[in-house]
Amino acid sequence: MLGHSRGAVPVMVLARENPQVGAIVTWSGVGHLLRFTDRQLEQWAARGSLNFVNARTGQNMAMDFAFVEDVRRNADRLDLQAAAREMSAAHLILHAGADLAVDPAEAELLRAGRRTRCELAILEGASHTFGAKHPFEGPSPWLEDAIDRSLEWFGRYLDCDSPPAPPQA
Repeated sequence: MLGHSRGAVPVMVLARENPQVGAIVTWSGVGHLLRFTDRQLEQWAARGSLNFVNARTGQNMAMDFAFVEDVRRNADRLDLQAAAREMSAAHLILHAGADLAVDPAEAELLRAGRRTRCELAILEGASHTFGAKHPFEGPSPWLEDAIDRSLEWFGRYLDCDSPPAPPQA
């Protein structure tokens, strides 16, 4: 399984809960879910939702406070650092070095305490989306590097003879 940003959360949780998962890759994954100050959480609770503009797409977006309640209710299950330590799956952590959305220090949180079958690579100069833009204009060198590293990782830990061929146009 592969997950990017908050998409790393279900990948890590499922890998922790399912020992048959052989390998995962996380791209600029968050190290914890409640990445907000107490004041931000108080304001969010009072308003009922957190509104923000997606810096990459310009979309107005909102997250309901139910997200916070769910994270708090399921704190043990959603403890990403524990998931990283306790999963049996091989874990490749790729993080963008110039990531403004998820600080590379969060990758270090995921790596902490895990000494076997886990690698961390910081792709220096890469943005949160590894140089990809919306709408997609083609892969950047960082995105190609992330894809290549991910395929190699899965090939190494999933006993694949070779990565799948890219789709033909």
